[in-house]
Amino acid sequence: MFLNFKPRSILLCPGPVIISKRVAKAVAKSNIGHREAEFSQLLAEMIAMVKPVVGLEATDKSYEVAFITGSGTAANETILSSLSSLGRTLVISNGEFGERLYDVTRLHTSKVDHLSFGWQQPINLDLVDDALSRHDYSLVAMVHHETSTGMLNPVAEVAALAHKYGALISVDAVSSIGAEAIEVKSWGVDALSGASGKALSAMPGVGILVLSKEVLARLDASTRSVHYLDLHKHFHYMRELAQTPNTPAVHVFVSLHAALTEIHRIGLTRFRERIAARAAYVRRVLPQLGLHHAVYGPQTSRVITCVSLPPYMTFDRLTAHLKRRGIVIYNGKGPLKDKIFQIGHIGALKRRDTRLAIKLIKRLIDDIHEHELAHIPEPAADDQRQVTVRR
Repeated sequence: MFLNFKPRSILLCPGPVIISKRVAKAVAKSNIGHREAEFSQLLAEMIAMVKPVVGLEATDKSYEVAFITGSGTAANETILSSLSSLGRTLVISNGEFGERLYDVTRLHTSKVDHLSFGWQQPINLDLVDDALSRHDYSLVAMVHHETSTGMLNPVAEVAALAHKYGALISVDAVSSIGAEAIEVKSWGVDALSGASGKALSAMPGVGILVLSKEVLARLDASTRSVHYLDLHKHFHYMRELAQTPNTPAVHVFVSLHAALTEIHRIGLTRFRERIAARAAYVRRVLPQLGLHHAVYGPQTSRVITCVSLPPYMTFDRLTAHLKRRGIVIYNGKGPLKDKIFQIGHIGALKRRDTRLAIKLIKRLIDDIHEHELAHIPEPAADDQRQVTVRR
C-alpha cells in the first residue's frame, strides 16, 4: 500500500507541508464533537493565536477572525463573493494566484476590472493609482505572496492608495501567513485570507478569514450570493455562538490549533527566522552548483526559492531523481512551467531535509556532467537557453 512506502517523504513544496510530531499526536487524540463546548473553546483559542500572526494583539477587538473548512481558495471566494457585492472591484495580479482572484471575482460580479502585470514583474504603484482614479471602486483585491514566482507584493502601499480613493482592500495571504511579517492594522488591510496547510505547518483544509469590524458592520443578509461560503454567516456563528455554521473538518481544526500552539511556544520571531535560515542556506549554495534563483531584492519571499532549470536538465528528470529518496518539489506554473523548479522552506522540516535535497541535486548535476555533457560539444551562442527567472 502507498501509505507504507519508504523512505520518509520530505515535502519541499509550498503546501501541503510536513506536520510535526506534536501536531500529528494532537490529531490522533482528537475526538471532539463540533457542537460541544470543547470545540468552541478550541476555536476561541485559535482566534487569540491567529491575531498576533497577522500583527494584532490577541485581545484586539477591531478585527474578527473566523474559520471555514476548505482551502485558501475557499477562503478567498468567501471574502470576494461577499465584498464584491458592495460595488466595483479592481483585482491586481502579477502571477497565477492574483489571476485566480480575478477568475473567482468575475464569477460573482460583472463589475470587476483586472490590472495585470507580467509574471515576476513588480506592481507599479503609479499604474495602480491611475487605475483607481479612473473608476469608483469599492474593493481592491491582491495577493501578498505570489507563490508562483516567490515575490512579495507591496500591500501597505496599495492599501493606502485604495483608501485614498475610498475603496476597501482584500489580501490573499494564503502562503505568507506565518512565514512573513503581516500587519493588518498598520497596513490598513480590511480583509485577509489565510490557510492552515502552508507556513502555519498544519494539515491543509482550514481557511482563515480576518476582517475589520468596520467592514463586518457593512455586511448583512443582503450581501449573500452563496450558501456554504457565506461570509456574513460564518462571522455571525463565530461571534454569537463560537461555532461554525456547517460541520467542520474537526481533525484539521485540531491540527491548526496544535500548530499555532507550537508557533507560540517557539515564538513567532524565532519561527520565522527558522524559515528564513532554510531559505538563506539554499540561496547560498545554489550558485556553487551553477544554479540561478529568482531574486527580487526586499520583495523576495522566504517561503520558497524559484530555481532556473539549467539547459541540460528537465524537470521530469530532476523530480524523478529526488522522489526516489522521498523528496517532493514543484514545477513552475504558467509561463514558468518546465523552466523553473521550486524549493519550499515551510513546514516541520528537519535541518537535514533541505541539505539532503541539495546533496541529491548536486549528485545529479555531477552525474550529467561526467557521463553526458563531457561528450557533447558546446552549443552555439544563439542556441543557449535563456534563464527565465529574475536575478
